[in-house]
Amino acid sequence: MKTKMLRDEYWMARVLRLAEKGRGTTSPNPMVGAIFVRDDKIIAKGFHKKAGNPHAEIVAINNAKESLKGSTLYINLEPCTHFGKTPPCAPEIVKTGISRAVISMVDPNPLISGKGIKYLQDHNIPVTVGILEEEAKRLNEAFIKFITQKIPFVTLKVATSLDGKIATYKKESKWITSEASRLLVHRLRWEVDAVVVGVNTVIADDPELNVRIRGREENNPIRIILDSSLRIPLGSKIVKNAKDKKSWVATRLPPNDKKVKRLKDLGVKVICLPSKEDKIDFTDSLVGVKFFNS
Repeated sequence: MKTKMLRDEYWMARVLRLAEKGRGTTSPNPMVGAIFVRDDKIIAKGFHKKAGNPHAEIVAINNAKESLKGSTLYINLEPCTHFGKTPPCAPEIVKTGISRAVISMVDPNPLISGKGIKYLQDHNIPVTVGILEEEAKRLNEAFIKFITQKIPFVTLKVATSLDGKIATYKKESKWITSEASRLLVHRLRWEVDAVVVGVNTVIADDPELNVRIRGREENNPIRIILDSSLRIPLGSKIVKNAKDKKSWVATRLPPNDKKVKRLKDLGVKVICLPSKEDKIDFTDSLVGVKFFNS
């Protein structure tokens, strides 16, 4: 039994590394990898590349060069049973004639949760659930947060000096980060759906908030600016290239209608939210952004 569990963990670790290849391109879907194994050899594998594209299981099935009958399917997330942008995967898995399925975690999506596992079991396929479950949850923590709580998963990026400062007292612009940390920032940008900053950052630094990693330049996040009083300069980079790179401004009600029109004419999407003590509430902003993008 222990040997079997160790073998399952080995193959599931391979699945998680495979699923990782979809990082930054699968949203709003989770990262999923699938491997079919027979006689301790991979006979087919695949990962989900992009929302609307085939799911990992289907990619693996289509990649198979030989029959999958009698193999074991390893997958980090429960197979789906509903029609979305693509047909359900569970029936296609059953058709392959696998002898067993090993799944890291139950899908937290209420549309799917438990149904994919039951479908396989109802078709006489033994299912093992929970192999490297915590690792699987960490991989898709952003997906789990949104699908269960309906608000975005937020990563805070802060760069400070050892004494907790972000600039000199004269507000001079100084590099306080290394090349490695700046590369990490750009990696974070292509992994997420949106980057949020306050309007003071736009006024002080005039950033583009785009991705500058070779081969990933087109995978830019939505730039979201929290701007209670609509102080964002019309000549800022974020406004000037808004028609090419998505730019949203979250402001309070009632808005400055003239400024709103000028921003919209330049390609900026303006979200008007209730205010608290003349400031935008960050939680309201998150919910507003979710609603605006639904």
